[in-house]
Amino acid sequence: MAITIDTRLEFTEQTQAIDPFPGYSGFRHIRTFCKDENTIYLVVVADENAINVIFQFHATADMNFLSGYGLFCAYPNLTFNNKSYTNPSAADSSGNGYNLKMLAKKLKRRGLEHKTRFVEHSQWETHVCGTEKNCPTTLRSMYDEAALFVPFESVRTKSWSPTMYDGKNGVVWSLGGPPCNGRGLYTDLINMTVPVYHAEVEGHIS
Repeated sequence: MAITIDTRLEFTEQTQAIDPFPGYSGFRHIRTFCKDENTIYLVVVADENAINVIFQFHATADMNFLSGYGLFCAYPNLTFNNKSYTNPSAADSSGNGYNLKMLAKKLKRRGLEHKTRFVEHSQWETHVCGTEKNCPTTLRSMYDEAALFVPFESVRTKSWSPTMYDGKNGVVWSLGGPPCNGRGLYTDLINMTVPVYHAEVEGHIS
C-alpha cells in the first residue's frame, strides 16, 4: 500500500502488531511509513488523551511529542545533553518481546548516551531520590519547570523561547521503579490525565 504525503514523498505502510509498550492497555497499534532511510511511526491509542502513551515508551529520549500548536519534551535536560535512560517499567517487564540491548544500540547510533538506570549517568550518581526532576521516581507534571514546551508561534516569529504547556488536558506522571539509592519500595508507574486548572504550575526550564 502506498500513501502519498505530498508529490515528492511516497511512504510504504507497514502495520506493526507487536505491542512495544509494557503494560499499556490503551495501545491499539503502530503504523509505520517508510521511505528510503526515513521512517514515521504513527501510534494509535484508545485513550481520550493521546499524550499518555509517551510515558510508556522504553526510553526517556522518546518522551516527546509534536502537536498542532507546539513541541513538548518531558526530559529536556537529559535529551538536549544527548542522554537517556530506560523506562523502569520496560526494564522490569517480562515477555514483551522487546530487546533492550537493541534499544541501547539504536539510541547510540542516534548519538545518545543511553543507560539502563538513571544513576548510571555519573552526574546523577548521588541525588535526592524522588525530588530530582530527572529521577524516575519523581512525580512530574507537564506544567512543571523541568518540562519544555515551544509553541510554533515563537518559532514563526524567530523568538525561540519555551513557555508553559498550553492544552486542554495534560499529564501527571512518575516512571516509578526501584529507588535509585537501593533502599525503599518499588513504585509502579503513575500516569494520569489532568485538566489544566488542576495542574501545579511551577514555571519552565530555563
